[in-house]
Amino acid sequence: MISFIFGTATAYAEWKDDANKDGYDLAAALFTTTIKAILAAAVTTLVVAAIVWLVMIAFGAAMPVIAIGALAIGIGFVANYLIEAADKFAGRTLTHDPKNTDGTAAIVAQYMREFGQSTMERVHQNWNYLMQKMSKDYMEIAF
Repeated sequence: MISFIFGTATAYAEWKDDANKDGYDLAAALFTTTIKAILAAAVTTLVVAAIVWLVMIAFGAAMPVIAIGALAIGIGFVANYLIEAADKFAGRTLTHDPKNTDGTAAIVAQYMREFGQSTMERVHQNWNYLMQKMSKDYMEIAF
């Protein structure tokens, strides 16, 4: 949850700082931040559970709650760092842009932008078709 909150705040701050970014860039950054936070939480949970299970089996004793919490925080930091580094590397590799600091969000934003434009074109085509077929029904609606 902490990773999600800080990741979302960072994505928003980066979006506000760059005047060239539009709403698609923000949506893509928030989407990829959410996916990365879920992935980091899953990795952290699996690793901590595996370590606690191994300690319990090997030593036949339970670990203190404080140790498990510290272990989870430490592994969470490492998992978040590695996932973020992999995201940035994948973004630079897939876009063939060594200056890409947005990671895979740059790729997702482009797909969102293309989908949004094609959707708007379809809306306009449907509107024009309706105006042609039933112009009296839609005469007073301004689109």
